[in-house]
Amino acid sequence: MLGQLKELKRLRQMKKQMEEVSHTEEYDGVRITLNGAMEVLNVEIDDPNHPKLTKNLRKCFNRSMRSIQKKMMENMGGLSSMLGG
Repeated sequence: MLGQLKELKRLRQMKKQMEEVSHTEEYDGVRITLNGAMEVLNVEIDDPNHPKLTKNLRKCFNRSMRSIQKKMMENMGGLSSMLGG
């Protein structure tokens, strides 16, 4: 039981660390900010009537996902120490 509580505490700490990492990506008038938990924090659109808005949103979101994943992998050294690694 005590081990499970310690594990739960460790997982909550990891989640908090992941939420503190953020990245903003911009693509052709669209800006998206994600955190390390892959949550969208902010979306900004310069021209909502842009003819390629859907395409630009998709590209910006995908680029953001790749960037935050890379950033999280770089931070895994700190996170793995929390896991006992």
